[in-house]
Amino acid sequence: MRKYGLPEENVYGHKKRLEFLISEIKSFSNDSKKRKLRILDVGCGTGEMITLPIAEEGYDVTGMDMDESSIKRAKTINRLKNVALRCETLHGLASKSRKKYDVIICSEVLEHLKNPREGLLAMKSMLKTDGLILVTIPNGYGPFEWEVFIFLKLGIWKIMKLIDHLLLSSTLAKRSSGKNPIRMTNNPDSKHIQFFSLEKFSKLLKSCELLMDKKHKSCVFAGPVSNFIFSRSPYLIDWNVNRAVKYLPFSLCSGWYFVIKVQK
Repeated sequence: MRKYGLPEENVYGHKKRLEFLISEIKSFSNDSKKRKLRILDVGCGTGEMITLPIAEEGYDVTGMDMDESSIKRAKTINRLKNVALRCETLHGLASKSRKKYDVIICSEVLEHLKNPREGLLAMKSMLKTDGLILVTIPNGYGPFEWEVFIFLKLGIWKIMKLIDHLLLSSTLAKRSSGKNPIRMTNNPDSKHIQFFSLEKFSKLLKSCELLMDKKHKSCVFAGPVSNFIFSRSPYLIDWNVNRAVKYLPFSLCSGWYFVIKVQK
């Protein structure tokens, strides 16, 4: 049983996302016959959602984030020797990095960058030629972004957070005990400034000479109201994350997962 990560799924599909990442890393390790992989988690936040759970699988993982408070928390809770944590900008790390990585994870990061192309090129410069970049991004025109936009504009977000708090069901994931809340980041005020469609993201990859090898759907609904409605029902969460999403086109899902390779 993992010490880090979510014990149960949530409305955002965070456990599903982690399982996707681990599955692709294991598959890559088996196919390439590489026993020891070097993995970089870009924008790792506190490390609790991705960096540390993946390190528990035995991989050497470097987590980097430019938010000092998030890295400080990550270092406080980390008990694994195969984890390195760095407070660094992506470009700063790329300029200093001498060794290449087998796998680079970029989960829910590109939508925060002023220039996502430069970010991808920086990652590419640190990636081995046969390596993978595992990317997850929200659908810029999907249910999640619309939900957040509408309820932020109307001010209902604050009301939902208050009600949620009073009912002891925080919008941030909690451990089943409810005593040790998992924080994805200590910088929750970082807003989305990029809004991707599949076409826009495909063009971005092409401009970086990167190839989309695989794509997957995350979930149908996500956001403060969806979390408020679904979070108390494992059945509804499973329906949202695993069942209904199968039958919807990519354009109607809240987010996507990608396996990216270097164009040869």
